[in-house]
Amino acid sequence: MNVVRAVLIKELKDGLRDRRALLSAFLFPLFAPVFIYGLMTLVIKQNTESEDLVLPVIGQDYAPALMRQFEEAGFTLEAFDGSPEAAVRDKTVELVVQVPEDYQETMANFELTRVLVIHDGSRNDTRTIVRKVRNLISNYNNELAALRLIARGVSPKIMQGVRAKSSDVASDEQRAANLLNFIPIY
Repeated sequence: MNVVRAVLIKELKDGLRDRRALLSAFLFPLFAPVFIYGLMTLVIKQNTESEDLVLPVIGQDYAPALMRQFEEAGFTLEAFDGSPEAAVRDKTVELVVQVPEDYQETMANFELTRVLVIHDGSRNDTRTIVRKVRNLISNYNNELAALRLIARGVSPKIMQGVRAKSSDVASDEQRAANLLNFIPIY
């Protein structure tokens, strides 16, 4: 019995001396939920739209219809002067939309016009607004193409060969459980 007791006391002393084992055994279960909560809050914050959507634009007078699209979507347009690349790189602005000077001329000639969206792809915090701006430009392009077809007497439905539809059969409980799958059991 004394031998068992001596071995037990020795092992307990060795265990108390091993600080890394103690930290991982006691602190990880305490701080992991706080850490996971912080990460989830950060991701949610980055993916939700900010209420103050200011859009710096170079050449907004060249494309009034496109600018109306942005305003209707809740953006406040702001004229931008200076180097857009430097401002985005320095994180002064999230992105800059640049409309070319020949926008009206190329549109009148039914030619392709490129609207430049200058952004920093390495910034996670700007992905939502960049995606929204690009989607607005894409939707504007689709509406413009449909109007051009109508002007020529062609149905805009001809542009759509196939449309994908999605049917999600997962319940709210299953989606919530999927979100919590990565949390280990303590």
